Amino acid sequence: MKPQAQPGDLPLGGCADEDQAVAFDFVIAYFDDLDAGRQQRLADYLTRFPGHESIIAAEYLRQEDLRGERIPDEGEASSSDEEGGASESVGEQRLGPYRLLRELGRGGQGSVWLAADTRIQRRVALKLLSGLFITEDRRKRLRREAESVARLAHPGICSVLEAEVEGEQPYIAMQYVPGQDLAASLNAAQAARAQGEEPEGLPWVPSDRHEQSRCLNFFERAARALHAAHEADLVHRDIKPGNLIVTPDGEPVLLDFGLAQDLQSVDGLTRSEDLLGTPHYMSPEQLRGEHDETDRRADVYALGVSLFECLAGRRPFEGESRFALQNSILMDVLPDPREFNAALDRDVVAVLETALERDPARRYSSALEFAEDLRRIREFEPVHARPAGVPLRLARWARRQPAVAAATCVTLLSLSMGLGVTLKLLAENQRALDRAHGRQFTTRARELAEDNPDLSLLMGLEAAGRLGDHLGRSVLFEPLKTCQLRGVLDRPMALRFWQLAEGLPGQILGATTVADSLGGPPTGSLDSWDWESGERHTLLEFPGVTVRALGVRPGSTGAVVGTDDGRIVGLDLESETRLFEHQPGATASADQSAVLWIEFAPSGMEFVVQLACGETLRYRYPEGELLSRWSGPPLSASVASYSPDGSKLLVFGGASDAPPHCRAPWVRVFDVLRGRELVRIEHSTDPDSHVNWAGWSPLGDLLATAGVDGRVRLWNAVGEALGQPLGEPLVHLGPVYCAAFSPDGLILATGTDVGPNSQGVLWDLEVRNARPLDGHSGRISSLSWSPEGKRLASASQDRTIRIWNRERAVEIKLCQVQRLPFQLLWSSDGQRVISSTRGSRAHVWNAGPMPYTYELQGHVGGVRWATFLPGGRRALTVCDDGLLRLWSTPPGTDPDAWSESGRLINEVELHSGGVQWACLGREGRLLASVGYDGTVSLFDLQLWEEVGESHQVASAVRGIALCTQPPRVAILSAGRELVWFDPYSSAPPNIVDCAAHGAGWTHMSLEPGGTRLAAASDGGTLALLDLVDGRESMSLEWASKSESSFARSASDLHWRADGGEFALLDGAQRLWSFDSLGTPMLQGIEFAHHRFLWMGSRRVVLGWDEQLGQRTLFHNLDTGATFKGNLAMGAVYLARPSADGRWLVAVGQGGKVDVLSGVDGTLFSSNGSQPVAELALSSDFAICRVISTDESGRVQVWPVDPMPAAMARRPREFSFLETQQEWSLAEGR
Repeated sequence: MKPQAQPGDLPLGGCADEDQAVAFDFVIAYFDDLDAGRQQRLADYLTRFPGHESIIAAEYLRQEDLRGERIPDEGEASSSDEEGGASESVGEQRLGPYRLLRELGRGGQGSVWLAADTRIQRRVALKLLSGLFITEDRRKRLRREAESVARLAHPGICSVLEAEVEGEQPYIAMQYVPGQDLAASLNAAQAARAQGEEPEGLPWVPSDRHEQSRCLNFFERAARALHAAHEADLVHRDIKPGNLIVTPDGEPVLLDFGLAQDLQSVDGLTRSEDLLGTPHYMSPEQLRGEHDETDRRADVYALGVSLFECLAGRRPFEGESRFALQNSILMDVLPDPREFNAALDRDVVAVLETALERDPARRYSSALEFAEDLRRIREFEPVHARPAGVPLRLARWARRQPAVAAATCVTLLSLSMGLGVTLKLLAENQRALDRAHGRQFTTRARELAEDNPDLSLLMGLEAAGRLGDHLGRSVLFEPLKTCQLRGVLDRPMALRFWQLAEGLPGQILGATTVADSLGGPPTGSLDSWDWESGERHTLLEFPGVTVRALGVRPGSTGAVVGTDDGRIVGLDLESETRLFEHQPGATASADQSAVLWIEFAPSGMEFVVQLACGETLRYRYPEGELLSRWSGPPLSASVASYSPDGSKLLVFGGASDAPPHCRAPWVRVFDVLRGRELVRIEHSTDPDSHVNWAGWSPLGDLLATAGVDGRVRLWNAVGEALGQPLGEPLVHLGPVYCAAFSPDGLILATGTDVGPNSQGVLWDLEVRNARPLDGHSGRISSLSWSPEGKRLASASQDRTIRIWNRERAVEIKLCQVQRLPFQLLWSSDGQRVISSTRGSRAHVWNAGPMPYTYELQGHVGGVRWATFLPGGRRALTVCDDGLLRLWSTPPGTDPDAWSESGRLINEVELHSGGVQWACLGREGRLLASVGYDGTVSLFDLQLWEEVGESHQVASAVRGIALCTQPPRVAILSAGRELVWFDPYSSAPPNIVDCAAHGAGWTHMSLEPGGTRLAAASDGGTLALLDLVDGRESMSLEWASKSESSFARSASDLHWRADGGEFALLDGAQRLWSFDSLGTPMLQGIEFAHHRFLWMGSRRVVLGWDEQLGQRTLFHNLDTGATFKGNLAMGAVYLARPSADGRWLVAVGQGGKVDVLSGVDGTLFSSNGSQPVAELALSSDFAICRVISTDESGRVQVWPVDPMPAAMARRPREFSFLETQQEWSLAEGR
C-alpha cells in the first residue's frame, strides 16, 4: 500500500480546549489543501485562524518537517523488512506482539502502520490513537469501530483481526490490503492521460464504452460492499476515494470505519453539533447537521460523488473556502458530467443525478439499488433511475434564487395577464371571423346545392364547423340529398384520362398522360386506384410517351397497354410483372405509329391491337406471340371489338373527336382465325355520314351502327346473311354519338346531339318502340348499362351524368360534374359508376341509394302512416293505394349496407280502397289497420300475411289502438263511438257504454305495453278501461256539469312512454295527470296550450298551439319549470318526440321541419320546405332518424343530426383553386 500523507500527532497536552479545537481544524484544513493539490503558505493559515498564531505556526512547521522525511515505498519496505532493515526506517519499535515496519499514513486522530505479527509471521495494518486523541471518548469510538467492523464479513470490507483499547497505546489490528487508494489511482490515471499514455490499472476518466464499463464494474462492487455494511446497521459516513483501496486485481476494499454510525448502538457518542466526514463528499443532510436524517443514503451520496470524480476527472462541487463549498453543495445545480467527459452515456448521467439528489427521498434508497443500476448500464438494460422533472428543477431554482424567482413570477404573471387579455380578444375576433366565414359558407352551400352538390357539401361542413349552430347543420340537408359523388380518383399532373377499366377486385385501372413538372415531355402512366379509399398505385410508366390504349383481360387478371410510339406491354396484375413488350408500330411513320385500341377476346387467350397506320394485329396472351395481322386505311381513331363467340372482329374508325380524314362511313368485319375481311358494311352512301359507334348484340346475332346522319341501322351478324340490313333504320332528330345494347340484348340505348334538346332513347328491338330519356341539354357522349341491365348511365356535355330506370324510362340519379365526362364504367356490383374527364380526375358516383338521407320511392297517393320498426333497420309505410310496404332503412354507419338504403323489401295490399289508420304493436310484429270502408285487419309482419278475423266498424275513424298481450284492438269512430274486440275472434266488437259519461267519447290512449285504455268523453269524465275484459277500473269527473261545455271537453290525452302516468288536457287549458292505477297526480293546473305530448319517459311535456308558435313551451312537471322551444317556423301543427325524449321533431305550416333538443329546447336543425303529412322517429339513438311524408306520396328518411352523415359522405377535399376562389369571395363580401 502506497503511503498517504495525513496529519500527525498534535503535542498539545497543555493547551486550552479552544486552542486544541483550533489546532484540530487547522490540521483538517491543511490536509484538505494537500489532497486538493493546493500548497498554502503559513501566512494564509495565520489569516484564516486569527488570534491563534503561535499554535498554528508551531503545528504548520511540525507538519512541514514531517512531510520532508523520506518515506520508503512498499517495495523498499518489503526488502528492508526481509533483510531485517525495517529498523533502519523506523527503528526497532514494538507494540505488543506487533513489530512496526513503517508508517502507512496519518489521520487527524492517529496513524496507520504496517506491522508484522511476531506470533504467526503475518502482516497487519495497525491503527493507532496518539497524542491529544487518547481520551476516554476516543477510546470508546475506537472500541465501537472495532466491534462494528468485526461483525462484517465481506471481501470488499477490510476486516478487524484484533483490538487493544484499554492499554497505554490503543490500537486495532486490521487486515493488510495491498494496493493503492482510489485517490492515488485516479491521480495516476489523470497524469498518464495528460502525457498521452494509457493509464495502468483501472482506466479512470474513461474514453470509450469499454473503459466506462470497467469503471462502473469497480463501483458496482464497492456499492455491494457498502450495502453489506448497511445491512449490518453500519453507516460509514466518510466514503471518499481515500477510503477505497484498489487492489492489484482491481477490486475495491472499503477502509476506515472510524466515523461510522452503529444504528444498533445507543452510546450517544455522536452529538448533534458534530460535523463528521470529508466536506467534498458529505451529503447535504450531513452538511446541515441533520443527524436524524443521515442514514445509508448519505453513504450512497458520497459514493456517487466518488463515481462522478472518477468518471469526469473532477468533483461535482468545488469552493474556495469551506463555506463556499458547503453553499455549492447545498444550492448549485449538479453539472452534467458529459461537459467534462463526452464519452459518458446518457444512462450514466441519470444514475449520477439520482445518486446525488439533494432530497434523500428521491435518492437511491440503498447502495444495492445503486449497484443494480450500474449493472444495468453495463449489461445494456434499461435503468430505473429517472432525472428530476421540470417542475422539481424550477422549484429548486426558485429556492436558490428567491429574489430572481419572485421578480420572474411577477413578470410572468403580468405577461400572462396581458397575454390572456390579448388571447381573449384574439379568440373573440377569431370567433367573429369564423361566424362571418360560416355565414359565407352557408350562403355558398345553398347557392351550389343544385349545380355543384359535392362542393356544396364541403361548404356546408365548413359552415357547420365554424358556426356550430342550427344554421350550419341545416344547410347540410340539401347537398346530402343531391350529392351523389362517392370519391375522386386523382392523378396529380394528369393531362387526360384516356381509358378506364375495372382491375382486380376493389380496384380500377386508368391509362393517363402525366405532365412533366419541369416542362419536359409528358409521361404515359398506368395506375390503379382503390374503389373506396381512392389510394393510387402506379403500375407502369413510359417517360416521354403517352399511353393511349388499355385492354383488360376478362376476369381482370391481366392487362395490355399501348403507347403513341407503337409499343405494347403485357402486365400480370396480381404479381405486377411485365409479361412481354413489343413495338409493332416501329416500322410506321411517327404520325401513324400510335396504338389506338386494344381489345381482348372473350376467352382471354388473345387480343388485337389497332394501329394508326391502319394495321390490325392479333396476339396470343400471355405469351405475346403474334398470330396474324391485316392492313387497312390509316386512321387516327379506331375501335375494334370481338363478337361474343370470339370468331369475328368488328373494326371501325371515326370517333366523334377525330380529324375529318379518319371519319369513315363503313365498318369492317374480319374472320379472326383466317385473318381476312368477311364484309364491309356501308352505313350510308353519303361519304360525310361517318360512323360514330358500332357494336355487337350480346347474343352476337346483330350488329348495330350509328352515325352522324341520326340513323341507327341493324345488320345481320351470322351466316351467309352477314352484313345484310334488318328492317328500317332507327331514326333520331340529330346525330347519334353513342349507343349500347342492354345485357339481355332486348333494348338498344342511343344518345344524340341536338343541342339543348339532346336526349337518350330506349329502343325495344322486338317492336321497334322508342322511349325518350329527357333531361340532358348537351351531346350525350357515353352510355353504359349496369351489370344487371335494369339501369342505364349516360354522360353528357351538359356536365351531368344521369342514371335511368329501364322499366319506367325515368331518371333516378342526377350527378353534377364540373368537367366534361367522356367515358362511363360500372363497378361489377352495380353500386358505383366511374366517369373519366379530360383532366387529372376521375369521379366515382353512387349508383344505388345513398345512406342517411334518401327517399322511399314507389308510393301512389298520400302516405297516411309511417313508422320505423324496433331497432330502426326496417320501416313501414301505408299509402292511399292501400298497400303496406316494408323498407330497408339501415342507419348508415355500416358502408357495406349503404346499397340497402331505401330498398323495398316487400309490399302487400291491406285494403283495396285505401288505409285511413294503422297502428303497430309494441313488439313490432303485429299491425292493425282500418280501411276507408271500415274494415279492420290484423297483419303479422313476421309471417307477412293477414291473421285473425276481419271486423267491420264505422267507416270514419278517429283513432286505432292495438294491444298484443292479449290481442285486442280498440277503435274510436268519428261518431264518438268506442269499440274493442279480439282480432282472432269472430265475435262482434264490444261497444263501450258512454251513457254515464256524456254524449260520446272524444279521445283515447292505450297504455304502452299494457292493456289499459284511457278514454275521455265530451261530458267532462275520464274512464280507464281494461281491454282484457272491458271492465272500467276508474271513472273520474274532471269538470262539473255546471261548467261550460268547453271546459268539459278534452283537447288531448296521452300516456307517458313508460306507462307510469297519463295526462289529459281539457278545453279550459287545464292539465290533469294520473298514475297507472288512476290515482290523481296533477289536478287541473293551468297549462295555456291546446295540445301536448310527453317527452319520452321523462315527466316533461311539450305544450303548443297550432296557431301560436311563440307559445310552444316545455314543462317540467316535477319542478314546475318551463323553457321555450326555439322554433324557426313559428306555429306547430305536428310534433313527434324520440322514444328517449332527447329529440323533438316539429312541423310548421310551411312544411319546415325543426329538430329541437328535448332537454333544453335548443333548435338543433331545420329541414324541408314541403307540407308534411306524417312523422316518425327511429329508436336507434346512436343516430336518430326521421321519416317525413307528404300528400304526394314522397317519403324521405333523414338524420336528426346531419353532421355525422355529411362527414361519412364527404367525397373529397377542397382543391387549391376552390379554396382560393371561396376565400376571395368571402373577402369581397
